[in-house]
Amino acid sequence: FAEALGRRALQQMLPGLYGGLLQLDFPSQPAAIGYTGATRLCFDALCPLLRVAASVANHAIVTAMEGEEHVHVVDLGGASPNQWLELLHLFAVRPEGKPSSLRLTVVSEEEGLLSCTAWLLHREAARLHIPFVFNPVRSHIDRLSPTDVSSFGVHRGEALAITSTLQLHRLIADATIVRHADRDHETMTRADALLHVLRDLSPKLLVLTEQEAYHNGASLGDRVRNAFDYYAALFNDLEAGGAPRESADRAAVERMLLRQEIMDIVARDGSSRRERHESVMGWAQRMGMAGFRPM
Repeated sequence: FAEALGRRALQQMLPGLYGGLLQLDFPSQPAAIGYTGATRLCFDALCPLLRVAASVANHAIVTAMEGEEHVHVVDLGGASPNQWLELLHLFAVRPEGKPSSLRLTVVSEEEGLLSCTAWLLHREAARLHIPFVFNPVRSHIDRLSPTDVSSFGVHRGEALAITSTLQLHRLIADATIVRHADRDHETMTRADALLHVLRDLSPKLLVLTEQEAYHNGASLGDRVRNAFDYYAALFNDLEAGGAPRESADRAAVERMLLRQEIMDIVARDGSSRRERHESVMGWAQRMGMAGFRPM
């Protein structure tokens, strides 16, 4: 937080220098793990909040797909391969029997993650005797446009479920013009536009996992106070989780994940600020405006 506030002060005094500093990495930042890896390390191992959320999402998917023979799950990004392994196991013991086909579409820019996930799931699906198709989409939520949804390969006759894990808030910063054939065009955030497009796919379920926080206010003071309380809880969880302070894993989580998010929330403004976390009520309102209803 001190570093982020210091860089923000430099922005006012020396904007050219500030722009260069904001691109610099922390000197001792571990190079062997990226943001996605640090996220999984934090929430799956050191602070297993996402692991719980993934399990809840899987049970919700299986419940929504009761009696469905042809199932298609679309992952907009952020989920761990372990989540989809668990989903295969849940479908394998479904009371009414295994689905006749299960297709998984995963959006990710990491080729290694996609190939590893495909190999793991194909092997496990064969062992469980579940007909399985893996559909990789090489992209990232920041570049995903409503027209790219066609690459999901949604087919008529499939029961569709969609998941998004800590992704959609990154689209709130961007505005887009939505053109309607029967009424005036309107301007909305890319997050809202994508929600409308996803609703048009008629999914049986959309599971949205996001930070329960409000770091999207216009007031810097409010953002700093809210972020400080939120990240203090996460740092306390790391401490309580037993990871020693000299741990390389903990260092990766602190510098690659938490530091980067804090830097974004505090030091950046405008469209460059991507970490625009909102509260559950804010997301409920956005989803309701797009035509979804709570389950």
